[in-house]
Amino acid sequence: MPGLLTGATLGLATPGASVEHEVRLERIQAWTSLGIAAVAWPLSTLIPTDQGWALVMAHDTAVAVTISAILGTLIDLLPFAAFPGGLLKEHARWSWAGLTAITWTAFMAFVMPQSRYWLDVGDHVGRWITVAAVAMVAGIAVVMLLHRRDVRARAAAAA
Repeated sequence: MPGLLTGATLGLATPGASVEHEVRLERIQAWTSLGIAAVAWPLSTLIPTDQGWALVMAHDTAVAVTISAILGTLIDLLPFAAFPGGLLKEHARWSWAGLTAITWTAFMAFVMPQSRYWLDVGDHVGRWITVAAVAMVAGIAVVMLLHRRDVRARAAAAA
């Protein structure tokens, strides 16, 4: 969660900042997190995993940093009022759209399973499809609940 930690640190350092300054900080947070992922992913492919447990741990750490940086940024960019993505979408729509597109592309390229990893699934395809379906339904339910809460908060603020 490097992006989340960077954002929290920057948020503590600048209480009462202007909207323009907050938007700039959110952009920095997203780019920092994506930059960390851009360094960690190639590093994970260069580390050999057949030369001892220390290198396996280093490889797994680099993979975990990549995944958490991309997913953390993806979550941050959700366009809800409680998330930084809501601020970016409202005040810097093109930055939000560009960062979201870049982050989704990175997610699809680096986090989504690649075909060579599906060999481990074997005869358990039904189980994995069930797990994926449950995760999708739960994710969509959470997004819908957050959206409903956001709409109610905006309606209450407008009244």
